Amino acid sequence: MRTAADFGPVLRRLPFEDRRTPDLSRSIAPERSNPVRTNDFAEIAETFHERVTRVIYCSVATVDALGRPRSRILHPIWEGHTAWITTDPRSFKRRHLATNPHVSLAYIADPAKPVYVDGCAEWVTAPVQLQHVWDLCLNTPPPVGFDPAPIYGSVDPAGREGPHFGALKITPYRITLYGFPDPTIVWTPAESIASG
Repeated sequence: MRTAADFGPVLRRLPFEDRRTPDLSRSIAPERSNPVRTNDFAEIAETFHERVTRVIYCSVATVDALGRPRSRILHPIWEGHTAWITTDPRSFKRRHLATNPHVSLAYIADPAKPVYVDGCAEWVTAPVQLQHVWDLCLNTPPPVGFDPAPIYGSVDPAGREGPHFGALKITPYRITLYGFPDPTIVWTPAESIASG
């Protein structure tokens, strides 16, 4: 197996300017460095929902108290630009979100057209909202929707030994739809655009 040291003699024969780190800023397509920006979710809704429902599961990253990221695979269900994630409220991610509520979601069904969502997570605690998320899971057609009862038993965890039903609400502050060869599109809510 060849190592980097094997290429040393070749690099020493190259003129100095050929050994420099290349300036990649000139090679990046303009649409990569200057994405299309919008604050109208309707402009991206169809493409966004088509991509996230194709893959269903996504990687969700949180940050611990020491500033270290941690990813896990979760199953959000989207209502417009709000995501709902069922999870046990006693899970490890609770400590991360208590310190830093920011999350990053990555959907990669097609490596040339991933979706990235950056947002804030909050625990749903109101019984009416928990019931809404439960019903959303039941009433959304499969494979996105599912019956949460086999996992959580019921909305009310009283006396339950296993996982308790909980829900996270994800409110995005940026959704990025990468596309190749299409231009990248970045959605932010109007108040984020105004604040920079």
